[in-house]
Amino acid sequence: MRIECFISYEKDDRDIAVQIIERLQSESIEPWWDEKLSLVSDELTDDIKDAILNAQCLLVIWTENSVHSSWLKEESLILQGDESDSHKIVALAINEALIPSPFNHSQLLKVKIKNNRIIDDNELIKITEAIKSKIGIIGKNEHIICPRILGESWGCHDLAIEGPVPGSDLLLSFRPCGESGTFLLMHFDSTDGWVIDSLPGARSRHRLLVDKKESDYTDNDQTYLKIKNDVYFIRDPIRPYSIQIGVIRSMKPNAKPGIIEGNMTEAELIDLPTHLFWLSLTLAEILQHEETLKYLWQESQKHKQSWGQEKYKQVRNAISKNPFSSMSLQQSSCRFCDKQFKDKRQLSKKYGATLIANDFPFGPYFHYIAIVDEPVHSWEHLSYKQVLGLNKITHDYLQIEENRFAAAGIQYGFNSTVRHLVLGARTHSSAGASIPHIHKQVWGMAPRTSNLAEQLISVCEAYANINIDYQACYLRALKDADYVLWEDDYIALYVPYGQCSLHELQSMVKRPCATYVDFNQDEIESLSKAEFIVLQLYKVLEISSFNNILISKLFNDSRAPNFRVIQSFVTREVDLAVSELSMLYVVDQHPRDSRNELVSAFNQIKNKIKAEFTL
Repeated sequence: MRIECFISYEKDDRDIAVQIIERLQSESIEPWWDEKLSLVSDELTDDIKDAILNAQCLLVIWTENSVHSSWLKEESLILQGDESDSHKIVALAINEALIPSPFNHSQLLKVKIKNNRIIDDNELIKITEAIKSKIGIIGKNEHIICPRILGESWGCHDLAIEGPVPGSDLLLSFRPCGESGTFLLMHFDSTDGWVIDSLPGARSRHRLLVDKKESDYTDNDQTYLKIKNDVYFIRDPIRPYSIQIGVIRSMKPNAKPGIIEGNMTEAELIDLPTHLFWLSLTLAEILQHEETLKYLWQESQKHKQSWGQEKYKQVRNAISKNPFSSMSLQQSSCRFCDKQFKDKRQLSKKYGATLIANDFPFGPYFHYIAIVDEPVHSWEHLSYKQVLGLNKITHDYLQIEENRFAAAGIQYGFNSTVRHLVLGARTHSSAGASIPHIHKQVWGMAPRTSNLAEQLISVCEAYANINIDYQACYLRALKDADYVLWEDDYIALYVPYGQCSLHELQSMVKRPCATYVDFNQDEIESLSKAEFIVLQLYKVLEISSFNNILISKLFNDSRAPNFRVIQSFVTREVDLAVSELSMLYVVDQHPRDSRNELVSAFNQIKNKIKAEFTL
């Protein structure tokens, strides 16, 4: 069993215990006490012993009555005798009760009562915070689980998540309860590591080592410390992903790739040998001044003959794809700015957008591209009205069943392009980013196809069988934990608890809704607002490369009628060497850290957002 806090008290002090229990429950902490256990005698039962051993915290309420109680002493001794567990105990001394030895060596809190109640709310807060620190709670509803090792295999089902999803063996890091729920973050020790002593927190982690023999050495005048390492583990509540958070992963040498600065003036460019093809091609991608790029464009004309036509076109195309180029240069080689190109392929034209058929499709039965009619080549320059136009033209076209042909379902999302292909982790390229003109793509899914939503459908159906709306509980828990950044009556935009990349964002339709085709006009508008906010947030964080997709059902899937479509924005800040091979994603910060950065970014743009939506 997984028990967060066991309450040990004398029966005459029940009112005090109940007051504390109610306060803990308001913080989404479910305490265990005698009414939850099978008391069959005055002796400690195996149920009680197991509950105390498995508890992450033991709160002992010492009063003038209980200091003479053999019951409290026996319960405390279960953990007191184990050095590895003794730190779990919080001793609560009521009205200066004199706690007997050796029980007075635990963390001690002194509280006064009147009429058998704790009057001062600050003292209740103090008790709650002490218990939360023992349990390990990062924020409201976010509970850290430290499973015990049990022989050859440890009881993940029993210790971590209080059992799997009903009717399945599936384990998740979210547990619905009531109208909300709790997030469960598992914490494991890992291999010890050697780091330089100047690494933030290195010395405090060094002190955690049990065996400090040969735990430091000097090499080339640099001192290295051996430190105790650990990792956190999250099982994605939505997708079939496992996510591991390396606590000091981001501090490793060269963890953050450097950025090539392209703030070069025209005068500086004149001194460079631009006749070298490789240099001109590199400059075409990294330069950040419109006039300098214009000069490089002119210089390329001089070298056309020596380079040859193919290399000349490569440099020109690179300059035209650079978002710092003038609009005229960007349009010069953009196929989506070419009227004839669009007219030949046009399927629909309205809302300031054009829908065309993809010449190189990868979706069964159909693959369409929605293009902004204005020459917009960078996501941060996109207006809400233009985002809405892309969604409306696609939605209208898909409402006609003949336009979906025999597809079993659809995939729909942005095609994120890249500012510079050499700028580092935040701007990695993708196969679909060859055309910088802003567009969205929708394509068909084959019958009996694999679907990213399959796990969520199964989970929603399993909980619906016991009258729990899983996604509604999840969204409410996110809101309780302050993970929801923006919402209206139709859509909520939030940081997911299971983030498979840093700064991942998701939006969820609030009413049960199976596919994008099922959206109404209000939901299309709200979805577009959420997308526009995401683009502005990523602009502030200087993230210009991301994947975006809808997590939705197939058209004829009748399971889990309370399922809701989710839209995911995954930044390219992820260890792809792991994720591509095993569905295991590695990040280097807790989702709350991403939430804090995104909230800060949102505060910078909220006035712009408000103005954009009222235009």
